[in-house]
Parts: sequence; C-alpha cells; structure tokens
Amino acid sequence: MGGLGRLTAAVAGVLVLVSGCTTVVAPPPGFAHGVPDYRPPKPDVAKILGDLTTLDPCSLTMPADFGAVTAKPMSFDECGISIPGGATISVGMVDKVDTFQARGTPTEFQGMSYSIYSTPIMPCGRLLLFGDDLALSVHMLAASGEGAAAQCDKVAEGFEKMLKRLKSSPKSVKHRTFPPASFGRVDACAVMPAAVVSALPTVRTWPSKHTCAWSDAGTQNELRVSFGVGELTDLPGNAIEVAGRKTEKLEEPMGDDAGCLLLGAHQVPHGDHEMSVLNLVRKGVKDAAAVCDQAVQYANQLWPVLPTP
Repeated sequence: MGGLGRLTAAVAGVLVLVSGCTTVVAPPPGFAHGVPDYRPPKPDVAKILGDLTTLDPCSLTMPADFGAVTAKPMSFDECGISIPGGATISVGMVDKVDTFQARGTPTEFQGMSYSIYSTPIMPCGRLLLFGDDLALSVHMLAASGEGAAAQCDKVAEGFEKMLKRLKSSPKSVKHRTFPPASFGRVDACAVMPAAVVSALPTVRTWPSKHTCAWSDAGTQNELRVSFGVGELTDLPGNAIEVAGRKTEKLEEPMGDDAGCLLLGAHQVPHGDHEMSVLNLVRKGVKDAAAVCDQAVQYANQLWPVLPTP
C-alpha cells in the first residue's frame, strides 16, 4: 500500500474512534437569547449643530432644495430663502419646543424626530427636535394666492433634503467667527443694564443668546432686544440719532395697543453691516409716538454699552 493509501486509512480510523465518542451537550435553561438586528445609531442633532451662538443657519441647507437660487442671512439666527411666488422660507430659528404652537405628533425621518406646525404668522412649518427640548424651525414667512399649496410643498421637500444632508454630511454645517466689534458676540440678556428693565421683571432667553425679552405679566408690556445682520432702509422721516448711533424709528399702531421698533446701525470694521433691534409693545396705549418716546429712553441706555467700530 502506498503512502497516500496508508494516510487515508489512518484518518478514517481516527474518525471512527471519534464518532463513537461524540457527546451532545445542551445549554442550561435560559442561557440562549435572541440577537437583535443591527440598527445604525441615530444622528445626534445637538452635536451636529454645535454651538448655537455661532451656528451659520445658511449652511444647514442649499437654496436648490427649496427650488431657489440664492439665500442670505435674515439675522444671526435665520437664513432667508426666496422662492418663486413671492414667499420667503426661514431656516434656522431655534427655540424651546413649547414656544411653537399648533404642533403635530412627532414623527421620524432619517433617524431624526420632527413635528409639523402651522400658524398664521409661520405657515407650513417644520420643527427638527433635539436635545434639551429644543427645536429648529423651517417655515414660510409669506404664502398667499393659488400658489400657496405649492409653496408649502417646497417647504416639506426642502426640509427632508436638509435632514438627509445633516445625516450624510454633518461637516457641511458651518460656524461663524465673529470679529471683536461684532454684535454676534453680545449676549442680549446680559448687556441690558438691570435697572433699565426693572419694571419688566420676567425675562425670556433664546438659546442663541442673540435675542432677549423682558415683560410684565400684569400689564403685558414687552421689550425685546435682538442683534443681527442688515442695513437700515433710510426711509424718509424715520432717521434719528440715539446716543450717537444712526437709528431708524418705526411707529407701530396696533388698534388698542401700540409698538415702536428702533433699528440701530452698526458697521463692523472689514465685516458685515449689523444692527441692534429694540422693539417695545405697550398694551392699552394707542399713541405709537408716545411708545416710541419711551423706546428711545431704553435705547439711550442700551446703545452706549454696545460695541463700537
């Protein structure tokens, strides 16, 4: 018998011996458990967005997602996308979820939770929900006429494309570096002298810190201050000077109430045109001019403590 034949016979003999000694061992009761299907981790929206005080809202999406060509900042916190039909879509406003009214049941898309909401001021809205009960809004600023439904469809389509991009390309989200003289570095709630707003004890903050509001529950009067990008319109009759800063004054009659809007100009050296916005609303006061007189008193104490070029 050749060498190969002897090796084959030897292996066969071993197999016979082993097969005769095989013992089946059963696992103890309760030992086995099901192996779940693999599910990819959900995107961490809070981590993707990062520091909300420097978040660039125009980096969250592309104008083409909404059927538009260009986008430009509306403020430090909102990017405005103008779409055919005369409507503007706002992207990027972040606030507490509870501040958004008429919210629908949360649903999931691309591993992220969102709700649909719609109000007369912010129709066709979508809320991207994330940590600390916060929500990022995408909504229409103006929608009317026969094309309103189509415009709302663009909001829905663009929002889904935004979520896909946040999931697949989280590094596309950008942050701004504000120069030393920029209003972007200013905490709106911290900059106002406390004595100035002593008659308005309730303070409301925004996550980005670029807006703050003081109010009184009894009178329902409210003072709101925000900072953002933009230039004054230089409308005839509205230009005034407050504490040495070029300011635009807009009276706002509102039936039995009245408001006043003050826009303070600010040019950052080698940077953007910015503005401080002070809005005072008084309930039960019909005289908008008188409300503006009071608003100017607030601005006279706020404007001087703001950064200067």
